[in-house]
Amino acid sequence: MFANFNLTKIHPMRILLLFLLCTFQLNSQVVDRYNYVQRPTETSVTIAWRTVSTSIGTINWGLTAGNLNNTLSESSSTSKHYFDISGLNPNTLYYYQTSTDQGYTSNVDHFYTAKTDTSMKFSFLHYGDCGYNNGIQGEIGQLMEADSAEFAVVAGDVDQNVGDNYDEVFFGVYEDMLKQACHYTAIGNHDTYADNAATYLEDFYLPSNNPQSSERYYSFLWGNAKFICMDSNIPYTTGSDQYNWLVNELTCNHSQWLFVFFHHPPWTNAWSADYYLPFSPYFLYQGSVDMRTELVPLFEDYNVDFVLNGHSHCYQRGEMNGVKYIISGGAGSASIDFNTNSNAPNIDTEIYTNQYVRFNVDGDTVRYVSIDNYGVTIDSVTTIKPNVVQPAPVVTYLGGELWSTQGETYMWFLDGVQILGVTTQSFVPTQLGMYHVEITTISGCTISSEPFVLDNLKIDSIEEVEFKVYPNPSNGKITIASNSALSNGTKIQITNAMGKVVFKDVIDGNDSDPYTVDLSAAPKGMYFLNARSNAKTFTKLIVLQ
Repeated sequence: MFANFNLTKIHPMRILLLFLLCTFQLNSQVVDRYNYVQRPTETSVTIAWRTVSTSIGTINWGLTAGNLNNTLSESSSTSKHYFDISGLNPNTLYYYQTSTDQGYTSNVDHFYTAKTDTSMKFSFLHYGDCGYNNGIQGEIGQLMEADSAEFAVVAGDVDQNVGDNYDEVFFGVYEDMLKQACHYTAIGNHDTYADNAATYLEDFYLPSNNPQSSERYYSFLWGNAKFICMDSNIPYTTGSDQYNWLVNELTCNHSQWLFVFFHHPPWTNAWSADYYLPFSPYFLYQGSVDMRTELVPLFEDYNVDFVLNGHSHCYQRGEMNGVKYIISGGAGSASIDFNTNSNAPNIDTEIYTNQYVRFNVDGDTVRYVSIDNYGVTIDSVTTIKPNVVQPAPVVTYLGGELWSTQGETYMWFLDGVQILGVTTQSFVPTQLGMYHVEITTISGCTISSEPFVLDNLKIDSIEEVEFKVYPNPSNGKITIASNSALSNGTKIQITNAMGKVVFKDVIDGNDSDPYTVDLSAAPKGMYFLNARSNAKTFTKLIVLQ
């Protein structure tokens, strides 16, 4: 039954304002999910958002907030909007704004593209078992947002209910973080309960760099690190698609640091009360046994640095055979697990509270801290590891020959086409063009060099006229002399056959000519000396014996 309103008693101006308000609401589109950043690479990114009703979406982006001079628009109406943007620059701040033809316009947000392997410093978060849009999850979320990390890895149970409502328990809670940084997610058991993760796969735009083009498991690069995400809810043992893909990803790792993240841990010392309930699926649960027999040996054989998990609602960490294991499953669960056993051989620290983990990577050093829901650092660990990963090969033109840094086998290409019969470390080119080389490593992985443009087949006379290197071969000490004297600012760099820099210096007024370099401590072998002065470059092959 409706109330009776006497419109004669309402002021005409109020009627006009009510009409304008209703008109505005009818012409404005309701946003169901605000902007979120997905799968950024060094040169691309995906931006997504959702609207309640269908519309044609548009995105504008640029290098400054006041000049969003790049535009993409959808060709048809949809409620699920996303754009794949390519042609971006690495490690670069971009601003963007989304809109629809139904009246919606977002604020100007921003994102960073991924860092290249020459960028040795970055930070990221590790958390899991997010919660139910409850108070604890909100507290942890605010702390993570204030941490301003470059991205995050989520170790499963993104929706800790049944995996059918990510707006309420994820996108809404972490809205301000997600609009400017990607949180790379793994599938937890709760994410599968409603529909075997179909809703999850529909809501996220993740990498799919595997033969199955699946977003259930994937890898990505950031700075000097590689990250591998696995789905511990589907087959991952010997012979499965995921296992075969994982072996290939581990074999062909060229990054200094290697992280693997997934939901279920190989071992855990903690669980809830159903640990003690006979016939419960988690009766006497202490982790996934087949992971210990199938995956842990791979982690050890291929020098994985960190394995990041969730599932247990607490914080646990430790190390076994060089692999560091961290369980961070307390990002929002209202009920914390408790110690049920002490059998895990890879766990030496257990803290039972809600928390998340922040990683800081800085060259040879990784430091991670665990922070509880009060903002207190409850654990801190530092790991140092020199870079021993074989870098990509480097092509050099020297004495009329193209040289590659050392590999097991060599395959040369001119303008993208393989040069048949050329399988040696060096050869004499007869054509100008763009060359590159593919080498195989001792582990059987193939690595490709950056393109090398050869625009002159003549041997540069600078080698004979301006610079001399002697003795060559040498027992360790070499002398560099220049007919025109080594000028201030001359850059000297020496790399080994693997492309690793073993010596570098810049000539200043205090250095003598001839200039002496002591490589007595370096192993015997082949090295490349590069000297650059006055826009001229001199390269020389030197041998230590």
